[in-house]
Amino acid sequence: MRRRLHLIPFTVTIPPDRRDKNLASKLLLERDGILAWMVAGCLEWQRIGLQPPRCIVDATDAYFDAEDALGQWIEERCEQRSSATALMSDLYADWRDWAERAGEFVGSVKRFSENLNARRFEKWRSANGHRGLRGLCLQPRSLPPPYDYNDR
Repeated sequence: MRRRLHLIPFTVTIPPDRRDKNLASKLLLERDGILAWMVAGCLEWQRIGLQPPRCIVDATDAYFDAEDALGQWIEERCEQRSSATALMSDLYADWRDWAERAGEFVGSVKRFSENLNARRFEKWRSANGHRGLRGLCLQPRSLPPPYDYNDR
């Protein structure tokens, strides 16, 4: 998807009093030149490839980062290190809880596992059939401090 989508940021809004009410008819008069410009651009794109400017690359990256629910979950709830291991059932239970609270699509455990494997976390299976991942584990949950009865 990243390869196919390029977000173009429109950062300028023309105030109503400065808008050209005849723009559509002016563009219609220039249609042959506009089409020629588009064809020339397409030929150049086929010759040298698409090389979007930095503002488009940055806007596209920001969009995908904001839409990456799994990446946000990993950042908020997990630790990534080569020595880390976790059971897939534990990871999926935490993902499901996080995704439901965030209003994200949960999906199946199979899809979840495939998405993590695509991020280069290595799958493993124990002799007794447990499945898990290497390179990722859940962060330890911090418990609230115990209630101090002397502190009333």
